[in-house]
Amino acid sequence: MPLDHCKVTCYEIIKKYDLDYNSAEAAKMDRDKLPVGITSDSNLVRHRLADLMYEARERDHALTISMAIGLSSKQQRLASERPYRHNWTLGELERFARYLNVPFADFCRKIFS
Repeated sequence: MPLDHCKVTCYEIIKKYDLDYNSAEAAKMDRDKLPVGITSDSNLVRHRLADLMYEARERDHALTISMAIGLSSKQQRLASERPYRHNWTLGELERFARYLNVPFADFCRKIFS
């Protein structure tokens, strides 16, 4: 089976920087473990956003949320069920606040405090 360009590039980076990476081991890792670079401070923010997204998904259809925020159904599921797997953009946060009919400043205070 021929290797695609992405896989070849990854192997080159692993070799060049002498990284200890085992894709089979990475595939079995705990999916809820904090990824590298994520702190417990952002953990709380991510879970608050996940709770808000879960509540929104309980109220509305995924398509309605998708049109309002710009997140696909899969991204919504990840944002609500696996908070570490979705990195929110500022635009998504602003549209989410607008979708919830909350002023953006109040929305930020709610999730960041």
